[in-house]
Amino acid sequence: MGEAEGTLLVTGASLLGVAALGGNLAVAIWKGRLPRTVPLSAWLGVILLAASVLLTREAHEDVALVAGAAHQPPRQQPGLEIRSQGSDVVLLGRGRACEDCGIWAVIEDPRTGVIWLQGPAALSGEEWMLHLVLGTGRGEVGPLVYGASVAVFSEEAHRSWLARALTGAPIAVSAVPAPSEWLALDLAIEVEALP
Repeated sequence: MGEAEGTLLVTGASLLGVAALGGNLAVAIWKGRLPRTVPLSAWLGVILLAASVLLTREAHEDVALVAGAAHQPPRQQPGLEIRSQGSDVVLLGRGRACEDCGIWAVIEDPRTGVIWLQGPAALSGEEWMLHLVLGTGRGEVGPLVYGASVAVFSEEAHRSWLARALTGAPIAVSAVPAPSEWLALDLAIEVEALP
């Protein structure tokens, strides 16, 4: 039997002893009598079992806790330009995956974890321009950093989101459908909060 199993056995026995003592007390209270006296050896047994768990543990000073995080640097399409002024951001890029697809930005607020979409991009030949408005209505002071990714989405998703966008309703999503193509991933966009 290994150390873990032995510790589990001793801990279980200690818990059974404490449960028996608690049961004795509960029965006495229920019947309105004084609890039965418990021999000193029972108390000592519980204390010794608990102490043996604590004292038999080896000191593991050589154990190191290691935490790791993988980070992939932002990936973006060559020629992508980001222009930011106040809470307005304009993304400029080149390329178009298909005639009926739409280019949308997937925005994440790292402070709240909320993900929403903004778009679609205005297309002009092979160039596209995507206006984003960030940092509004938060009542925060100073620069705010948002995570953004830009992707080409299918005609079906594009038309559905466009209909929602035309109503003026924000397009919050819990999960983003798979795009046809990612144009930029994990961009950090810093904007000034609106007062």
